[in-house]
Amino acid sequence: MKKFISIVLTLALLVSAMPVAASAATAATNVPGIVDKHGAKTYVGTAAAWGAVWNEADFTDVTDDDVIYTGNLTIKCGEMKDVTIKGDNSKLIVTTGTMNDIVCAGTAEISGGTINSIQSTDDVTLKGGTIKYNVESDSLVTINGKTTVGGSVIANDIVSSGSTGATISDSILGHRSVSLTGNSLKVPEIKGDGTAELDLKNFDGKLPKLTDIDTILEDGSSSVTANGRIPAGTLTIQSKGEFNTTSLLELDYLAGPGTLSFDAGELLIHKSISSKPLFVFNNPVGDGTDVFKADENAVNEDDVLLYDYDLEKRTSGDYDVFELKSNLTEGITFSTSEVTVYSKTPVTIKAKVRLDFSYFVTVTYTSSE
Repeated sequence: MKKFISIVLTLALLVSAMPVAASAATAATNVPGIVDKHGAKTYVGTAAAWGAVWNEADFTDVTDDDVIYTGNLTIKCGEMKDVTIKGDNSKLIVTTGTMNDIVCAGTAEISGGTINSIQSTDDVTLKGGTIKYNVESDSLVTINGKTTVGGSVIANDIVSSGSTGATISDSILGHRSVSLTGNSLKVPEIKGDGTAELDLKNFDGKLPKLTDIDTILEDGSSSVTANGRIPAGTLTIQSKGEFNTTSLLELDYLAGPGTLSFDAGELLIHKSISSKPLFVFNNPVGDGTDVFKADENAVNEDDVLLYDYDLEKRTSGDYDVFELKSNLTEGITFSTSEVTVYSKTPVTIKAKVRLDFSYFVTVTYTSSE
């Protein structure tokens, strides 16, 4: 991809060699412009000029040439080389056309066309089209359409919303955050620079490979399966959410109250477990199985929920090892096993629910006459 310095040099050369007709078009600074075809050629001109009777003097022929514009520009059709949009509050809209590299000082919205690469200092929205190489933004990239990117998508924040059907051939790199709603985005790897948050919403299925993600937040409508080892500092599973992994899971922080399914013995916690996540084991376990370990004094036995077991902690070296103990009794007991109820005569039945078991059941009384 061209660097900004090369773009400045190109601009200087174009200005020095620009014909009179091009200078007239350049004078229309900060006036909305349009790139479109007239006959076999591609022209740039103001929106007002395109709306009037055709007058070639009002346009610049940019067929297979660079397009440099200050302000809002819409590319409807045509064949051109590099596109440079100047102006901090400018906006570029591409609906179709063929071009090389786009460098945009403002926002860019791509719904069609074939483009080599995109580099913007502001937000980029991808609704369609084909980008052969990278899409880069100093701000936000939103993917909400069926677009194809042959390289990577790189931005401070990246949002993939809804059933996009988009394909990213290399990776997406979010310096601050990556948000996936649904899992129709096809991408082999998600990167996070070691500080980013991955936000999963209504995500049902297998994750891409994760690299240098600091925080994973899964909502209650998601059922997520990890793809290999999860390199994260924090994993939060909200109520009714499910997170499944068969690889070693090493975290600083784990938070619930959703369900974490993992292989017994393949979980290591360094800092804490909070909000009582429910542990479910993928492999067979029994009384005496070591199921996870934590840094010494970081986790207590009652920080997690289990269906059929208690936990017993022992210290081994610098770690606390948590072992399953099958010493539970019946979860619910009643003060009487049978009662007769007469009309207008109240009867009290006392139910005792084991503390942890009460998280999993609701006691309902029914009667028959």
